[in-house]
Amino acid sequence: MADPVRSPVPPEVPFLGPFVAAGVFGPLETGVVATYARLVEAHPDELLALAVAVRGSELGHVCVRLGEIPRSLVVEGSDPATLEALDWPTARRFGEVLGSGRLTRPARSARDGVSGPVLPLVLDGDRLYVQRQWADETTVVEEVRSRLAAAAPGESDTELEGLLDEVFGPEGPAPDRQRLAAAMAVTGPITVISGGPGTGKTRTVARTLALAHLVGRARGRPPRVALAAPTGKAAARMGEAVAGEIELLDLPEEILAPMAATPHTTIHRLLGAGPTGFRRDATQPLLHDMVIVDEVSMVSLPLMTALLAALRRGTRLVLVGDPYQLASVEVGALLADMVEGAARSPSGPLAARVVTLDRVHRFGAESGIARLAGLIRGRDPGGVLNLLEDPAAGDPTTGETVWIDPAADSRDPTAALVADLVTWGRELVAVARDGEAETALGTLARRRVLCAHRRGPSGVDTWNGRLEQRVLAATDNRPTRAGWYPGRPVMVTRNDHRTDLFNGDTGVAVVIDGELKVAFEGPDGPRLLDPGGLPEVVTVWAMTIHKSQGSEFGHPVVVLPDPPSPLLNRELFYTGVTRARSRVTVVASRGAVEVATSTAVVRASGLAERLSGQP
Repeated sequence: MADPVRSPVPPEVPFLGPFVAAGVFGPLETGVVATYARLVEAHPDELLALAVAVRGSELGHVCVRLGEIPRSLVVEGSDPATLEALDWPTARRFGEVLGSGRLTRPARSARDGVSGPVLPLVLDGDRLYVQRQWADETTVVEEVRSRLAAAAPGESDTELEGLLDEVFGPEGPAPDRQRLAAAMAVTGPITVISGGPGTGKTRTVARTLALAHLVGRARGRPPRVALAAPTGKAAARMGEAVAGEIELLDLPEEILAPMAATPHTTIHRLLGAGPTGFRRDATQPLLHDMVIVDEVSMVSLPLMTALLAALRRGTRLVLVGDPYQLASVEVGALLADMVEGAARSPSGPLAARVVTLDRVHRFGAESGIARLAGLIRGRDPGGVLNLLEDPAAGDPTTGETVWIDPAADSRDPTAALVADLVTWGRELVAVARDGEAETALGTLARRRVLCAHRRGPSGVDTWNGRLEQRVLAATDNRPTRAGWYPGRPVMVTRNDHRTDLFNGDTGVAVVIDGELKVAFEGPDGPRLLDPGGLPEVVTVWAMTIHKSQGSEFGHPVVVLPDPPSPLLNRELFYTGVTRARSRVTVVASRGAVEVATSTAVVRASGLAERLSGQP
């Protein structure tokens, strides 16, 4: 929330004062609006709309809907009632002012090819965009539509069925959606593979890769394929998981060898990111025949715009992810919008390119974790509470889903949980002191506390401090001045190409030959680096649920804040729960569970409507 003392209102825009005081706008919004107020004689309501659009973009919205202001601007620490009480113009008033103002261009004029000045705002129906976000959304819509309309011919049905049999075996009586997804991926320009945890997305990607190489062998030309993900951590996990699946395939070495050599990288590195932008674009496109992108829920709208611009027309794009997970920390909810756009128009071209994997393999469909994830996804708070209250499911020693209600007892209901986590911490310190780097990394992956936000009694800072203090005392550990000690779990907070570490990578401090090193996962085993040579890191006995995306833990602890936190939502709860491989503990009040299950994140966008053919 903006601080009105440290963020004075510029004299050009005094009408923003109450909004700044309420924490709606900060220095960025007031600075932008004040600049335009000096340049253009605009109505105060239009300048207010400009501040709203800029703020919406900062909060991840591609646009703001005139009828949903100020609900779309609620953030952690702000009071929804206070925001509602401000003197907001009505949606109709906003529309009238914007339609006749000097800062806004109607979208229809651009769609009709009418030239005009580039203005900071675009009004498309009831959707108000910052011009850059409207341009990005328009580019994605046009690229998807044009690529689907210009689909290149693929293999004949007979040839493809034979190759599919080599990869999947003969098709059984029940439809195999993984087989369908792989077939679509090698024959169509764009394929979206959607599925929750344990539904076989990685298996499908590996077999799609195998099918692409079999098709290439039949054509006499090996395919050029790239595996990519939005973060370094997600890219590494993708590479490891696909490599594991490749080992299970019974295919000739001439197919398996190039599959295993397929590079996995971040989207930024694939596009040649540099200080001034991306090296790969429409003028210097990627030369790949197929690009497979994992964890697409984390891909922002601008990044997808850049990727589509860099793909040749003949390149097949495969987008893989879970649309119910948290969206990108930047602008947009691209995967969810694409899946929704396909659902809105079942007969449209995009609908024919989306395959949803709905059979759970990892846990078993009746496992507690799978059932809990399904109930959260279905926004069924009663069902979630019934499952969490089930004595069999919630047994603290054998249950897959354990619920701890901090408000259920005047004593500390989390005391036993903390003691259990400290036992895990002691094990981590012990193997770290013994120099067992690989074992230490495996131990680190067993547990983690996942929080909605950083601060507050249920935040990362509180849980990190609580656990670290207890573990240090239990192991007689004495940190160095820089905070290092054997067993310290850390997470990298910025990309560093020098060390080949990326934002979100996790490691653990270990003692090797009497010296403290930090072990990170590497392609051929643990990588050992000097603590002093690392980029910025933070301690992660606990971490945010957002930062946990792309990771899995044997038994995570998901901590939810009490209402009315705006961070309580279905996507956050679902993402935390689905990080679990075998068990999950939920620390939340009954009210927090109800709100988190029944509240969906609203990332305002026009992508779903426009992809479905609506205006």
